[in-house]
Amino acid sequence: MRLAHLSLVIACSAGCFLEPSTRVTGSWGGRLVGLDSRGMDVRIEFVCSRAVAPQLPVDGSGRFEGTAEVTDVTWAGPRPTTLRLSGQVSDGDMSLEVASVWPPPGGQTDPVITYESFSLRRGVPPDFSGYGCLL
Repeated sequence: MRLAHLSLVIACSAGCFLEPSTRVTGSWGGRLVGLDSRGMDVRIEFVCSRAVAPQLPVDGSGRFEGTAEVTDVTWAGPRPTTLRLSGQVSDGDMSLEVASVWPPPGGQTDPVITYESFSLRRGVPPDFSGYGCLL
């Protein structure tokens, strides 16, 4: 009896010291974007492209930053090589800022960077309605 009681006290005490997740986790969706961070990496799906990132650490205020490599696009021609990710999670909401780094066009030496902002909700599927990709 004493052993069972001691085990219960230890289990409950350990639960009190567990910290909240220190990385982006779960499945998130929003208009024109989906993010899935349930494994060892983060998979991001946009309307016509996909990218993968290592885990995204979250600081004490819910902010995160990281980079992702573009793995797939559904158009011919140049594509961004790297995505710079930043954002914040709060409760079940996420703001996601994406800077796409494109290779320099023609004889230029500087890359082209485009910016997009997204709002996502935990557990909501991505919404790609009304959009299609050229294959």
